[in-house]
Amino acid sequence: MTASNKQRNRFYFLSTSAAFISLVGAASSQESAPIDEETPSEIADEMEAASVEVEATEEEPPPSFSDRIASWNEKLNGKFELDYFGYFQDSPIDPVDHFVGSSLYLDFSGYAFDDFYYFVRPRFQLDNASRASDLFDVIETSEDRYYFNFDEAYVDYSSSKYRITAGKQVYSWGVSDTYKPVENLNPFDLVDLPTGRKMGVYSLGATGFWDKFTLDTVFVPWFTPSRLPKNDNRWSGSNQAQISQLSSLLGYTPIVSPGGRDLPSSTLDNVQGGARLASSSLIPGWDLGLTFIQGIDPIGALEANLGAPPVVGLRQVFQKFREYGGTVSTTYGSAEFHTEVAYRDTVDNAYDDDFVEYVGGVNYTFYNFPLVEQMRLVAEYAGESVVSSKETNNFIVDTGQYIRPFKSSFLGSAEFKFTEETQFTLSSAYNFNGQDYYLQPKLSHKFYSGLQLEAGVDIMEGSPDSFFGRWDRSDRFFLISTYAF
Repeated sequence: MTASNKQRNRFYFLSTSAAFISLVGAASSQESAPIDEETPSEIADEMEAASVEVEATEEEPPPSFSDRIASWNEKLNGKFELDYFGYFQDSPIDPVDHFVGSSLYLDFSGYAFDDFYYFVRPRFQLDNASRASDLFDVIETSEDRYYFNFDEAYVDYSSSKYRITAGKQVYSWGVSDTYKPVENLNPFDLVDLPTGRKMGVYSLGATGFWDKFTLDTVFVPWFTPSRLPKNDNRWSGSNQAQISQLSSLLGYTPIVSPGGRDLPSSTLDNVQGGARLASSSLIPGWDLGLTFIQGIDPIGALEANLGAPPVVGLRQVFQKFREYGGTVSTTYGSAEFHTEVAYRDTVDNAYDDDFVEYVGGVNYTFYNFPLVEQMRLVAEYAGESVVSSKETNNFIVDTGQYIRPFKSSFLGSAEFKFTEETQFTLSSAYNFNGQDYYLQPKLSHKFYSGLQLEAGVDIMEGSPDSFFGRWDRSDRFFLISTYAF
């Protein structure tokens, strides 16, 4: 129950109690006072008046259509987004140089029976490149986006000691500003790599509250794979790394072709889950967290199916893992310091390495800077250490162009807030090993009517075998307009 609901119920209880006490006191005083006898005609008049009041109460009209709409408007929010991406170079695999997409988000939220909160976010989307081509599915297993689906849809019961949630949910356990190694409960939609977003999973969550700790637990009964670019999408990138790995095993240069996906079945053996133990008061001024996830990698690996040489089919398979993580953050003045570490134990090293990912950094906010109301700087270093290497004498290759991108990398951003409506952001990433980088300058402005415009460019450069270099022909200009209501 929210604080406002508690306050409302407390006021109702006190006012009702006061009325009851007044009524009892009045009755008691009447017992000791002389009783004024009423005539039969006076009694009849009072009964008729009371009957008229009851009839008037019973005949109150139901809420009008406009009243019902107003009630729904209090529970409904949303936004309409129109995206334009114009690419500077043609792609040999993707004919779309001018991408236009639209999305409508609706947010329904409110309380039922006081303590039950609900949140539902349906999304409707269309585009001119057939990125969305399926109508709807409960569990999002399609390789294409859906015209209609739910980003999130869950119910939430909360008390002072615990909280229970059920439905399609998105979880956030990390503390860093950019890359978050501990967040692996949700798959990602990577159909458009620079705008990748988390996908909700149907799950049951439970949180316990103690004086110094909170414990989150999550149970995910159904597997949802990440959505990757298809072969006719420029963001599928180069498969040169996979071809090189296979060439060393086969003795010839293969011609690779898609071989489908081997999705895990919905059995008890494939149930996923996680837990987080967190504290903000164990050490004053420090936020601490320990995480554990037992799951199935939503991106997986590629298993070669040998056909008639030189054709080789690459089938997507999904390996199980156990992950142990920790997060730490604290503040000093206007600076916030944070770090995340996650150890990934791949159950079968035929599919992937065992490795440690880590990120650490700081963000600092300046106020009343010359010509700028607020400036926020973020600087982080992300890295990886392999503990146990994947087996090399098999025909399974990794999908490293979508996961584990930051082996030794600088990640940063600078946000300049000129006014409440106008802001400029410069985001960047640089990989020291491959000497490849990503750069995004972006200007945004909010209008009083609820309209916001964002304009900028995505720039990726590097050698063809580097992470960002795979997409160096996908530099683009973008214009995103959003109307919130």
